[in-house]
Amino acid sequence: MADKYYQEYGPISRRRAAGTLTDDDPQLDSAPLPEIEPLPLERPTRRRIERRRRRGGGLLSVLLLVLVGAGAFLAFPYAANVFAGDRAMDGVSLQGRSIAGMSRSEIRTLMEQRYAAFLRGPITITFEDRTWTPTPQQLGLSFDLDTAAEQALSAGHRGGPIERTRELWAIWQGGLDIAPRLSVDAGRLQAYLTSIASELERPPRDAALSFAEGKVLPTSARPGRQVLADATAIDVMHALQTLEPQSVVLRTRTLTPALTDAGMAQAIDEARALLHSPLLLRRAEQSWTWQPDKLAELLAIKAERGRMSVEVDPDRLARAVEKLAQLVDTGSAE
Repeated sequence: MADKYYQEYGPISRRRAAGTLTDDDPQLDSAPLPEIEPLPLERPTRRRIERRRRRGGGLLSVLLLVLVGAGAFLAFPYAANVFAGDRAMDGVSLQGRSIAGMSRSEIRTLMEQRYAAFLRGPITITFEDRTWTPTPQQLGLSFDLDTAAEQALSAGHRGGPIERTRELWAIWQGGLDIAPRLSVDAGRLQAYLTSIASELERPPRDAALSFAEGKVLPTSARPGRQVLADATAIDVMHALQTLEPQSVVLRTRTLTPALTDAGMAQAIDEARALLHSPLLLRRAEQSWTWQPDKLAELLAIKAERGRMSVEVDPDRLARAVEKLAQLVDTGSAE
């Protein structure tokens, strides 16, 4: 009887285990089946219900807190706009000076006062005992105060919510320091420096030697000067970035002569020795005197590798002697 139900530890199970019960035993058909009472369903207690409610309420609170935080994050930049209005926010400064709470006109007035001296004479260029004070127009300088005021007022108000929040956070952490934007026309600046160069530049002059009336006339060497306009322009640009009146030294370069006074000194000594006294020429009872001015006509000046020398020119001497010989032949004296 495969479909019969037997208790696991009842008398039928014991008889089967002892071998005294077979499938044809009539007691199997007459044996009453035990009734099994169903287990009562466990009802949730009040404590469990309250615990579940608390869990659900905690998750809801966290979710609500996240939503409120996100809303505050997105609304903060716009709330800052409302409180700031058309004035600069806290933490905004103009080259170190706070302009928090100032309006556009107040910021503009402050900048006009602060940079008045700079706009009158931004740069003074000096060289030795000379000075030049160019105007902003001569330098090609433009100074935009309106853009600086707009930048101060728009700080923390630009872009979307995320960009605004980042800028506000940066201002809150370290502040925002602004300065007027400066631009310079390089061509006009270069033209002004070139005009100065035309006053100062000069080529180098080599040492020179000449003769007049039998005298030695040396001319000293003189170094040249070249204005370094490009290097000076860079210095001017750096000075202008301070937005304060500055003094800039004009950059120049000395041009060394190819022949200096030292290189001419030996030639001067040689020329003076040759022209120190007249030259007396004799033939038999005749004599001729060449004065220093005549001797000077026979001298040649040479310069090589930075050195000058004076020597008698063989061609000039030959022509002078030939002329003297002609005079001797004709019987006249010079």
